[in-house]
Amino acid sequence: MNKQEFTTKVGDPAKFLFRGQCYDAGPGIPSRRRCACCDHLIRQVFVLHDSLGHKFYFGSGCIDHFGKWNKPLHTKLKAARIWLRTWIKAKMHDTRRERRLEALRISETEYKLMKKQAAGAIKEYHRKTGKQWLPENLFNLQAMLGQDKPRPTQFAQRAEEFRRYLTV
Repeated sequence: MNKQEFTTKVGDPAKFLFRGQCYDAGPGIPSRRRCACCDHLIRQVFVLHDSLGHKFYFGSGCIDHFGKWNKPLHTKLKAARIWLRTWIKAKMHDTRRERRLEALRISETEYKLMKKQAAGAIKEYHRKTGKQWLPENLFNLQAMLGQDKPRPTQFAQRAEEFRRYLTV
């Protein structure tokens, strides 16, 4: 795109201002914003103002057009793009981390429930039969109850072991 085409479409590139407003429309979410320059739907949105105060929305690819005609603005936009992409990566990392932590919390809750059921099954067996010895599956459960608390990554596995011996 040359300067004449750009100016005709959105205005004089030398008269645009960037006030630091940029945002991520989100992954997989169809953006409602279209780039003022290319008319594509945009995920990384950069809000620029013309000399009259009108807002224009540009995508991360089209901000490079300003490098040809407004270098100070382009420098600010490149810095904002780096910041925005860094923020997106950090957000994705935090989201993945939160999902893993939630899975561990669920696993721990399930482990505690199964451990409680195992202790109850042993107690119920003693109450019903009056015998001190235990059948093999309850004996294995009692041995598991005596073990140290598993590491968080082992909660699901230990809960499954309790479940397996409880259903025998």
